[in-house]
Amino acid sequence: MNICSFGYKKRFAPTQGCVLRGRLYALPKSAAQTRTVLAPLIQSAISLSAPASVFSLGASVSFAISVIATSGTAVPSGTVAIKVNGTAFGSATLAAGVATLTTTTLPAGTDTLQATYNGDSNFASSVSPAITVSISGTQTATATPVFTPAGGTYTTAQHVAISDSTTAAVIYYTTNGSIPTTGSAVYSTPITVSSSQTLQAIAIAPSHTASAVGKAVYTISTGAPPINYGGGFGTGVGMQINGKAKFVNGTLQLTDTATTYQASSAFFGTPVAVGKFSTTFTLQLNKGAANGMTFVIENDALGKKALGPYGSALGYSYGPTTSPNIKKSIAVKFDLWTTVGSGHDSTGLYINAAMPRTPALDMTSSGVNLASGHLLAVTMTYNGTTLSMTIKDKTTNASYSHSWLVNIPSIVGASTAYIGFTGSTGGLTAVQQVTNWTFTPTN
Repeated sequence: MNICSFGYKKRFAPTQGCVLRGRLYALPKSAAQTRTVLAPLIQSAISLSAPASVFSLGASVSFAISVIATSGTAVPSGTVAIKVNGTAFGSATLAAGVATLTTTTLPAGTDTLQATYNGDSNFASSVSPAITVSISGTQTATATPVFTPAGGTYTTAQHVAISDSTTAAVIYYTTNGSIPTTGSAVYSTPITVSSSQTLQAIAIAPSHTASAVGKAVYTISTGAPPINYGGGFGTGVGMQINGKAKFVNGTLQLTDTATTYQASSAFFGTPVAVGKFSTTFTLQLNKGAANGMTFVIENDALGKKALGPYGSALGYSYGPTTSPNIKKSIAVKFDLWTTVGSGHDSTGLYINAAMPRTPALDMTSSGVNLASGHLLAVTMTYNGTTLSMTIKDKTTNASYSHSWLVNIPSIVGASTAYIGFTGSTGGLTAVQQVTNWTFTPTN
């Protein structure tokens, strides 16, 4: 008996077993396979709520977040995230399906908030409906970043720190002179400036707008002195002249005899380190009747364009309450004209726009005569506490020396400052010249 075929000579593939020509045939079995059937994720629903709709700028606001199952009694776990105006703002961890996010840094204006549940092994993610809150008030600008030491000319590499007085401000900076943005490098440690470089920085603090751009230009001069007019001033490249000042045959001429009541100043164009230094310059006061000149280190608001009055003010000051004057400064005078309490051949140190009259030091007995028309070589050194000066007549070799205790960085308000000269005439005149000048910061 054949039960495995149908019709004439037609066979089929048996599925379980069959009898063919009286014999029983068993079919092979397939290998056992295991299949894991995952249950579908439970759908979740997330809600976001605020305790009110209007808040003051900087107020503490706590947002309540709840995530529930749309079916069953299981409780979602995991994290939720909040976006404010489409930008990631904060996150919180669920506890028993709820979380709270508290902030004081919502930006002013109308803010749109939305919460997202990220899901877990049992629950699908979900997004809350958006809510809006109004934050009233005006945001204050973040303070402008400050560079320490200040920009200027240095003879060695500088390690520059950037700080900001606004609490929790984040500082962004560039070192190539470009304007920084929030995509620029974030400041964390001092920046080493070993070659001439321009640093710029902005700062942004919570609940504040971005600061103005802070800028500091550093010139690293490892060879010649940063101020080096030892062979004369030439055409005055690098100098800023004000008032009647001009360059004549390679000299800096502060006043002349063409008119009376002149006032002039001339400063090196960039601030230079003044913590310790040495400087030399040569004066020549021809036809010297009145009034005189000063050597000045200053950080006045006008910077390199600072200029005081004519007459006995010496182009420096008639006093701190009389404008114009040069504030945040020290001045060493070389006075040709006898005024109240001072001789016609005097020097002295004056601070913060004090009138350069008294106290005065009469140099007459030393043989140094400012009005002689001779070349007078001046050397000054500052060791951080004491400013020492020697003035020597290059024709007679007569000399005069004096020292003053003075904290120059404290007076000018920085470790760098503008450096230069002022001069003036009154009803009488003089040709007052500086023929050469060098200035070198020292360690």
